[in-house]
Amino acid sequence: METVDLKLAPSDEAVRLGIIGTGLAVKWIHWPVLQKLAGMYTVVTVCDIDPAAAEATAQKAAEELGSPGCTWTTDYHDVLSNPAVEAVLIALPIQLTARVILEAVRAGKHVLAEKPLASNLEQARNLVETLGEYKNLVVEIAENYHYRTDLQKAKEWIAAGRIGEPILIEMSSHHWVDKDRGFGTTPWRQTDEYGGGILVDAAIHHIAGLRELGGDIARLQAFITSAHPFMAGPDTLNLSLQFRNGVIGSLLFSGAIKTAQPRYMEVAVYGTRGEIKISYGQAVLNASSGENDKPTLVEEVTLTREDSGYLSEFKNFYEAIRQGAAVISTVEETYHDFEIITQAINSAASGQIVQF
Repeated sequence: METVDLKLAPSDEAVRLGIIGTGLAVKWIHWPVLQKLAGMYTVVTVCDIDPAAAEATAQKAAEELGSPGCTWTTDYHDVLSNPAVEAVLIALPIQLTARVILEAVRAGKHVLAEKPLASNLEQARNLVETLGEYKNLVVEIAENYHYRTDLQKAKEWIAAGRIGEPILIEMSSHHWVDKDRGFGTTPWRQTDEYGGGILVDAAIHHIAGLRELGGDIARLQAFITSAHPFMAGPDTLNLSLQFRNGVIGSLLFSGAIKTAQPRYMEVAVYGTRGEIKISYGQAVLNASSGENDKPTLVEEVTLTREDSGYLSEFKNFYEAIRQGAAVISTVEETYHDFEIITQAINSAASGQIVQF
């Protein structure tokens, strides 16, 4: 596999990484990135409660990531106590994430953890507060929507006034979570052990995307249902919101829709002079030259999988550790994502508008 040209300075040695959890997120999302960024990371050890999975992943690290001597364990405390490990990738069930993040920083390790950062709002709030005591360590939450190239391009167009004053932001995602393949096969997801179901696990991405485009949210109201026959917890959301800048927005999301054309993220941003559309690997800018003119194509960007944000997450983590770069997807930023999806669920339960 072709690697990315890292252009590392001699002092920028590979980060010595320990992996805690070797499930689907690591296999399908993180592993291809680590292969591309082989010069940035050396995997020292891996952990999984399944010894066969742990051993197989350690062997793959040696063969595919240029990490000879990678060890394995079934106890994550072994990873945290290993002096050769300076940073950990945490990819665990949602209900375990906050606890292990705290244990990792207390062990003096930098942390890159899968989203969301906790399983409930109080736990998330306490985590953010406690992590403030560890400013010498890098803690990043792997929310790829804070790194997606299409969303960043849309932000550039909006900031440059290419569509005039923004008025409305719409986002939608309609698909079916299959219990026999993909992330839906995971038992802890099927039983909703963390609370919040598919919304907390998946729709939180779209909240991050909305916040990237519109900024902080001032108020919201939501309607929610649970329609999936196999996945526990809420799975379908109709969210209306208003951003602090006055722009209004919406999110229609469902992981329980059987459709011939699944849509994992489609976005439309409408302004006084035009529109931005994002879908299926393309970001399109249409704008008008006059007040009564119909918007026409101005710019179109075609995107690849590397633009989905996963590669940038790991590059940001490396650069924050080795070069002092600012973390983009901070615990504070992802706390707000989690707060919005949690309060959307609360709004649906109470029937009330939630103010921030």
